[in-house]
Formats: sequence, structure tokens, C-alpha cells
Amino acid sequence: MNKLTISNINVSTHCIPLKRPYKVANQYFEIVDMIQVHIETKEGVTGFGTGTLANFLTGEVLSESLKALNEFNLEPILGRSLESPEKAIELIESAFINTPAALAAIDIALYDAFAKSEKKSLLDYLGQHHTALPTSVTIGIKDSLEDALIELKEYVDAGFKAIKIKVGGTDLQSDITLLQEVKRRIPRDTHLYVDPNQGYSFEECIKFIQKTHDLGIAFLEQPVSVDDAPLLASLNDKLKEFICLDESLMHHQTAAEWEQYDSFPGHIFNIKLMKCGGITNASKIARIAKRNQIKLMFGCMDESCASISAALNFAYSQPHTRFIDLDGSFDLQEDLFKGGFELKNGLMYPIKKPGLGVTPFKIETVKTTKKQPEPA
Repeated sequence: MNKLTISNINVSTHCIPLKRPYKVANQYFEIVDMIQVHIETKEGVTGFGTGTLANFLTGEVLSESLKALNEFNLEPILGRSLESPEKAIELIESAFINTPAALAAIDIALYDAFAKSEKKSLLDYLGQHHTALPTSVTIGIKDSLEDALIELKEYVDAGFKAIKIKVGGTDLQSDITLLQEVKRRIPRDTHLYVDPNQGYSFEECIKFIQKTHDLGIAFLEQPVSVDDAPLLASLNDKLKEFICLDESLMHHQTAAEWEQYDSFPGHIFNIKLMKCGGITNASKIARIAKRNQIKLMFGCMDESCASISAALNFAYSQPHTRFIDLDGSFDLQEDLFKGGFELKNGLMYPIKKPGLGVTPFKIETVKTTKKQPEPA
């Protein structure tokens, strides 16, 4: 394995509007704050990474992200011969406890650079277990049933094989009616996922499961609040196979805490690099999941194709990955990069080029951290 010495870290910030603003339970989204990181090395290899802030979920704010990305915090990895991305992240992660998207941007850039140094795609660098899976596309909470069905038709016509429906913003019966209408309109080979974003009480969750058992829903993502999630552990194993943990699984420490329970409240983990801080920490969650026979889903925020590529490559390196929800770059009005993956008939294929397989449209530098030469 090649060692790399980081000589320079460039950081820029971007505010990117969405093509189609959307709602989930108690939230509305129309723009995203994004961090771009560009690493330069003494060996001539470069690495790119991006991070999208998810303030509603992690509490991260841009001013704190930029504070974390200062020269003092990055000093441990500047000018030092680094043997792996994991070792580099170990040296700095304590400064990024409250800024996981900033850490993810650094982490992704490191993996991009190390994979490039070995002239490998990131998937080959990590080790491949999957070739292609269908990504879901998400329909947010709409003002009317008709609006949701119009968007659904657009995605079905485009060939997507998995549809995720956001619910929990109105009343339970309206959600059930929506899903019944969706089920009537999707092809038999199309998967249906449902995400209440903590929008149900435990009692409503049970009613939902009872009234929708015949709809063939693949999983129910974070149906109840983080505080109520332990109640899900009382469900039988068959029902827990159907529950996916998202907001209740923020990072690897949370996964370790759940492991202490006699029973997990859900048997699917939704890993998002922007929640946990990148591939290094995502791999810790994946290891906990593997030893507890937990299936993996990989989700995202509204992100650049660079960080989506990172998530996709890591997802395909894990044998217990079963679902991907990596549509985060589709709705950006503009992206910072191009490439990373190909979408064919609703399936996502990583581009087998060195690193992430992405190319920047332009490199903007707002802040530069350089390793200063040692005094003579």
C-alpha cells in the first residue's frame, strides 16, 4: 500500500439550490450548503471530497464546519507520511465531533487520493461485492395526492425500479391511501420503500404495519422518534426485519450502544456518510451490522456526485448491503463534479476510473491550509 504526504488542503463552500424543493415530516428543503475539499500531496496525487450539511439531523452549521477545518485541527495530517485514510482520520476526528459533513469531505478526499495512488477505482481499492443495485428515488410530502402521483409517473417512466415515499406529515389514513394508490401504479418488479421521518407514534406505527401488510413494502424507515425507538425492540423478529434505523443511527457510537441491547429495534441500518463522518466511520457501523446479521441500506442527503460516488463504492464493498437510496445528486440545479457513476434502467454502476471517478467542473478556493516548510 502506497503512503502519501499531504502538502496542501483547499476548502471551499457552496450554496446550491434544488431543482425541486420538497417536504418531509416537519422539514422543507430548497437549498443545500456544501463543502468541497481538494487535497494535494507531495507525490503528485490529488484527492477530492464533498460534504453536505444536514443541520436538521446533525445540528451542523457552516460556520462551525469551517472552524473545524482550520490549520490547527488539520496539522496532524499535514506534511506527515500517511499509510491509509483510516490512520489519517484517527489523527484528526476528535476535532470534528459536531461537524460530520466536514469530516466526511476530508475522509472522502483521502480515499480518493489513496485509491488514485494505487491506480485503482475506489471500489477496487475497497474490495467489490456488488456490481449494481437499484437506487430508490424519493417523493417528498406533497400538497395533494395528485401531485405525488404526477411525480411518481415521472420516475416510473424514467425506468426507476425503487420508489421511496415520504409520509408522516398529515394523518395516518391519508398516508395509507397514498401508498395504496402508488402500489396500483408501479410495475410488479418495482420496490416500494416508506419513510415517515419519525412522524408516527409507536401506536400509529403498529396500525400502519397492520393496514399496509398487503402492499409489499420492502421496509419502513425510522417510523417513530429517536426517543420512542427503543419501543420497537418489543416487536417480533419478523417485524423488526422490516424496520430500518436512520435518525436512531447517527454514527458508529450509536450502533455500538444499540449492540448493548438484548435486541435491536430494527434489522436494517441506514448508513449516511454525512451523518457518521465518512467511509472510515461507516466501516465501523458496517462491522457492527455484520456481526449482528443486520442488513445495510445506504442513504444520502442532497449531495454532489462526488460524495454519492463515495457512498456507492463503499456500499458495493459490503456483502450485506441490500438497499441503496443514493438519488442525492439528481435534484441539484448544478453540481461541483461530474461522473462517479452511471445510471442504467434504475441501476447504479460505479465508474471504474481511478479514485471516485469524478472530475471537478472548477476548483474554487476560499481557504487554503498548507504545511509550512520546516525552518533550516
